[in-house]
Amino acid sequence: MVNKLSIVEVLTKNRWLLLAVFCIVSRLVTAIFYVEDPDSLRFALAALDFDLARSQPHFPGYPVFCFLMQVFTLMLGKFSLAFSFIGGVATFLIIYFSIKIVEIYAPHINKWILSLLLFLNPMIWLMGNRYMPDLLGAATVMAIFYCYARANENKRSKYPFLLQFCTGILAGLRLSYLPLVVIPSLVVFFRGEKKIQQILALGVGAMVWLGPVVALTDLDTLLSIAQLQAEGHFVEWGGTITSEPSYLERAAVVIESIWAYGLGGWLLDRHWITLPLSAGLLVGLVVSIVRMKAGEVKIARLFGIAILLYLIWIYLFQNIMYKPRHVLPLIPFIIFAVASGYSALWRKTKTVFYVSFAVLLISTSAITAVLVKQHKSPSAIAQAKDLFEALPENSLTIVSIPLVNDYLRRQGVKSRFLSIEQDQAIIENLEDNFYTIGVFPKLIKQQESKQHVFYHNPYVNKMWPTVIVNVY
Repeated sequence: MVNKLSIVEVLTKNRWLLLAVFCIVSRLVTAIFYVEDPDSLRFALAALDFDLARSQPHFPGYPVFCFLMQVFTLMLGKFSLAFSFIGGVATFLIIYFSIKIVEIYAPHINKWILSLLLFLNPMIWLMGNRYMPDLLGAATVMAIFYCYARANENKRSKYPFLLQFCTGILAGLRLSYLPLVVIPSLVVFFRGEKKIQQILALGVGAMVWLGPVVALTDLDTLLSIAQLQAEGHFVEWGGTITSEPSYLERAAVVIESIWAYGLGGWLLDRHWITLPLSAGLLVGLVVSIVRMKAGEVKIARLFGIAILLYLIWIYLFQNIMYKPRHVLPLIPFIIFAVASGYSALWRKTKTVFYVSFAVLLISTSAITAVLVKQHKSPSAIAQAKDLFEALPENSLTIVSIPLVNDYLRRQGVKSRFLSIEQDQAIIENLEDNFYTIGVFPKLIKQQESKQHVFYHNPYVNKMWPTVIVNVY
């Protein structure tokens, strides 16, 4: 009995360290060793050579993330492992700050239930292995909301300044997440004291990333890059309301992104195992709403306003049509509600809790395990890249869109690349011995001699789940 108690005491005392190790090791084991899309390519290249002028990565450069990535690449020997290591740390931080938030606002929520749902969430796990800073950005968002909760308890504490400092950091870590933290940042600023110090804390946080960017890229070039990126993002590259103006379709895609991609919920084209997961999620959400306490209503109101502002932002100005990962920072808040419902069931009807939560946990584990396993296999465009790498260099002429050409060229594929958008006159005179990535029937009249079709599960990555390579 003494030995058993001592083990329990040791585990309890070191629970955060054990959780961190478990998060990091689980993500390292599921690391991927290929570049799955153009967005990931920019950060993979930045792991080797930070160069904002060459979009390694794109503006604002994410220097804090890139610095950490390069340090861990040196330590671990491969940038793929560095991304997964940071993903494991970010997963731990999301769980840690989520628990700390509910300890203040909803102490009745069972921490084990919350931790398990966050740890096993499919989007959080997949993004923990992707070559991107999104998950660390989501962890910073949770840190900001935690600082908000602590600042509300004591306005004269250090937390108002930490909140503003983290907000400044977030601007250079995941710029598009800023709308989610605007409300808590402003509330703390206007309610709190020492406003000049808060502004200074925000400025120091911003300078942590802006200083290195300015030092490594001259100001004129930086301003030119910022303008180009802004125009491209909002007007030219697609996915925002200006290029995809179908209001109902965008609303449906936002819901789909949260429900199916973010939580693993059922849709018509998904496996039946997502049905019990969906039922389990709905049970938690419904019970949470019915059993919501007065204190939770108050904080849910503020969190709800912040979330609504972010939803409007991604609905209008983010490429939500093709990149569901933009809903990532919302997932922990939804899981708060699910965990609250199951915690209420635990207190009231343990039999119903055991059955329904077991169904949710088993189905979530199964779905996440399958998606993570599939994620370890190359994406469709990465499979096409492997095909071209296996061909003789002097036989290659590739016709595709500029984004695909750039993806292949920057990974070392030796070819004559022609843009379907810019080289139409040359393409029309091609006779044979060339490849197209994509189907362009209006420009290419010949019948292909061979066709390769590559697939990956769109619920692993919605970007280009089917890639068709035609040989002429």
